[in-house]
Amino acid sequence: MSGFLKVNTSHVLELAELQEKAAQQLLAAAAAAQGVGTSMMANHGMVCMTSNTAVLIAEQARAAACAKLNSVSASLSTKLGSAASQYDRADAQGAGKLDKEMHPR
Repeated sequence: MSGFLKVNTSHVLELAELQEKAAQQLLAAAAAAQGVGTSMMANHGMVCMTSNTAVLIAEQARAAACAKLNSVSASLSTKLGSAASQYDRADAQGAGKLDKEMHPR
């Protein structure tokens, strides 16, 4: 691989923050629909059992999807934060090595 690589760690940290925000929003989205199936069972009774069951199944699937996406977003946020730190550390180490090699004029 050839070429110049420049990493803007402040942007990487912004992306990490956005992923953390997305993870929190997914938890809120999961909570917003929690209990709808149970409420339908109580309000509509046995006459709507097929529909009630379908809503319960959909609610469980939504909760599982939100939990998985929350996990992925939280993990990505952590990894992006770690990557930004590692890039900054590598940059500082490289600068230190260059400073030792360059003689003042």
